[in-house]
Amino acid sequence: MIQINRLKLDIQGYSPSNTALKKRYGFDIPFKKGLNVIKGENTSGKSTIISCLFYSLCLEELKGAKNIRALDNSVKKEFSINENDYKVFTSSTYVEIKNDDNQVFTLKRNIKGGENNIVKIFKGGISELNSKPESKTVFIDRTRNHESEVGFYSWFAHFMKMPDIPKVLNQKGDYSDLYLQTIFPALFIEQTKGWSDLLASMPYFGIKDNKQRTIEYLFNLKALKNDVEKERLNEIKKRITERWTTTLGKLDVLATANSGKYSELDEVPFLDSKDLDFVSLKILKGIDSDNFIPINELIEELKEKKSLINLQPKLIENKKPELRRILNQQKEKYLDFVDYYNKFNLKYQSQKSQLLSYQNHIEELKAEIEVNKDIKYLTEKDPTVNELDSCPTCSQKITPEIIKTDLSIEFKTIKGNLNYLQNQKKLLESSINGLIKTLDEKEVINSTFIKEISDLELSIRQIKNELLDPDSMPSRLEIQKDILLENEILKLTKVESDFKGLINELREVSVLYGENKRLIDNFKINDADDILKLENFETSYKNLLYKFNYSSNKPFNVSVQRKFPFKYFPISKYGKEIQKIQMSSSSSDFIRNIWAYTISLLKEAENHPGIILFDEPSQHSMKSSSLEQFFKTVADLKQFQIIVAASSEENNKTEDKKTYSLNNILSKIEHNEYIITEMSIQEMES
Repeated sequence: MIQINRLKLDIQGYSPSNTALKKRYGFDIPFKKGLNVIKGENTSGKSTIISCLFYSLCLEELKGAKNIRALDNSVKKEFSINENDYKVFTSSTYVEIKNDDNQVFTLKRNIKGGENNIVKIFKGGISELNSKPESKTVFIDRTRNHESEVGFYSWFAHFMKMPDIPKVLNQKGDYSDLYLQTIFPALFIEQTKGWSDLLASMPYFGIKDNKQRTIEYLFNLKALKNDVEKERLNEIKKRITERWTTTLGKLDVLATANSGKYSELDEVPFLDSKDLDFVSLKILKGIDSDNFIPINELIEELKEKKSLINLQPKLIENKKPELRRILNQQKEKYLDFVDYYNKFNLKYQSQKSQLLSYQNHIEELKAEIEVNKDIKYLTEKDPTVNELDSCPTCSQKITPEIIKTDLSIEFKTIKGNLNYLQNQKKLLESSINGLIKTLDEKEVINSTFIKEISDLELSIRQIKNELLDPDSMPSRLEIQKDILLENEILKLTKVESDFKGLINELREVSVLYGENKRLIDNFKINDADDILKLENFETSYKNLLYKFNYSSNKPFNVSVQRKFPFKYFPISKYGKEIQKIQMSSSSSDFIRNIWAYTISLLKEAENHPGIILFDEPSQHSMKSSSLEQFFKTVADLKQFQIIVAASSEENNKTEDKKTYSLNNILSKIEHNEYIITEMSIQEMES
């Protein structure tokens, strides 16, 4: 826990008329355990004090800005006292803090005239600084400031005796600390946006479900560790599946590039890696779409052909009759091949067009389904909407002239029409999936056709050239065939090796996936303690809520949500319909909600630092009776520290049209009071 003992603003300033004469200005505010009220008129400088408190604790991001941008000009540029203007030469804040072990430290942070991304930590109170106590310097706005021994937030969390801050999943799929700046919005309600929502001033650090994680940490819920572990396992599962998908993509590229195919694999990794033992690569041979042979058999076949060429080298004179016969065969084969390919390509292109047509049609069906869903929703919500006077698809008005009286037409209900359209969509999706699979196979065959035609054209040219060569020359065709076979063998051997490597990659992924699934399946959750903590919290919250005169919803309609959406936050529930309580509450009632929620966190959350702050809790002209109950409630929490900044103006009208008197309310309760009589910044003793 933490207690603030004292807050001091130290300004060295001067008058523009006498720049050489510099004096000390600022404020020095004592705080005690229990209720502390900073009161003054609306323009007296309460906001300056609160801003300096945030800044001194390095929590200025809760006010929507970083470093000195969160402070007003009166502490960094110029200020006025009794209508006299002064310039700021140097300025800094000092905050004296104490923890449960009665350790007292003073934090000094520069505003102007020094580096403001560091904090000087002195051992002892502000009154002891003249004796030059032991000190250390820590950094603020830098990576690892929550982890490093010389990072402020790491030191601050340790000082407050807060249990280890967990690492939680962020939006990038990595892990980061649950920063103190995400925890303190549940403790400090600042005026600018703190009253717009629960934990509204939380900065964005890319933490997934950041508000939920903060509440889990404050209550020390097992759900935090459970959810973080589940998220970790699911993130690992996602990465394993992505690795499987990437490897499948590489297999597809390898097979397609070599006119091959392999056993169809699921998009989800196998649980047993042995299932991959039966996966083999087959290569298309010739133009027969069913003539796929295993790659290892094809390699052996090519090696056999090559060995026959090497055993029987031939001269051209012995080959010319055979060459003429082969030339005629190749020409005939080429013509047949081109004719076959043209017919194949015609059907192939037709199926591609058919796929495009199906895809366009399914988009039209989706649009029709959405229109019918809209109409179905209207008819369910408004029973008076029984019939439509226009077509839901084309929007044309249905008139007696369109439908002849002697024409028998089956009218479908909206529900019936919706079912029909959805069934049509399913059938079409099935056809599309089948067509895509067929076209994928034909893409391989198409590539093979083009390669075969090109090879035949090359072969015909080579034979013609060889017939013109001298008879005594070695057969060019035989040499070329030998080289081609050698290259093909080398290529296929490399393809086979790459394929085996990718299958081994899938085996590794499969093993990892199986281990991950077993961990997820065996994950057990014991949430009995969590349930009890949340029940106690809800009881405290609702008791306070209605104590503060909340009236927008009945007690039995209000609860603290235990699951998504709005997990751990108040909701209003009517039947099956739930919504954030903010949506069903008046503006002033939602302020009561923030009071009750924040105070209940202080009372019930075991990891709570034991301090809360309300900057101007009298929002939306709150009833004086509600304000009285609020101040009485926080005044009774003597074991904690509560800081309230409130307006002391007597002419403020409240929700019940009565004059609001802070002094009258405070006169009835025990509290520590700091009164701003004129302005918060005053001349101080040097």
